Amino acid sequence: MAAAVPRGALFCGVASAIVSSVDDAPQRVMMPGDVVRRVGPMSAAAAARSGEKYPGLRHLDLTVDGPRYLFWGTFGRSFRMAERPPRLVKFVSAEIEHLPGDRCRGSVELAHQSGVNHLGTAEGGCGDADRLRLAAQAAANAVQAAVCGAGDRLEVTGATITQAFGKRTVFVQVTALYLGQRRELMGFCLVDPDPARAAALAVLNAVNRFLGIG
Repeated sequence: MAAAVPRGALFCGVASAIVSSVDDAPQRVMMPGDVVRRVGPMSAAAAARSGEKYPGLRHLDLTVDGPRYLFWGTFGRSFRMAERPPRLVKFVSAEIEHLPGDRCRGSVELAHQSGVNHLGTAEGGCGDADRLRLAAQAAANAVQAAVCGAGDRLEVTGATITQAFGKRTVFVQVTALYLGQRRELMGFCLVDPDPARAAALAVLNAVNRFLGIG
């Protein structure tokens, strides 16, 4: 009977035994920190062979870091669900403030993992499209203050609300210059129901992988 190990589980023990890889990769010992990418039933023939060689041990067909392996052993509590690493920055708030002269200011606050909060702002017109763009650029400015260095730049080059699969969704485009690399990034977030909040979260969605902020 196959061991009940879910995809995404983290191996934190030592396997009793291993058979050769299904994908012709070298045999290996499971190490603490290995993440299960795929779990499948072992063929009857493979199960029979493993049972003959290691009687009484459970077996498992899974993928770890690419190649497929047939493992068997006394796994017991050797697997636990992998924990997501903490985010470097977290969203706190977003708001649009009316200023004199038919102007508006977008403000977005982010909390850094270090415990320091960063506020980004951007000013412009007060139309619906302008307010969306202000919230997005304010978020980009807050991210820049939190994690970027001198010479790095995050500029929102587009922000719009559209229907995606029947849901109102904010899409943003961000031009990022970070550590000498330039990228055009896209992000999105459902409007639920505050567009300013959605615009800020869409910016985080756009830049999180490129900047490594989670």
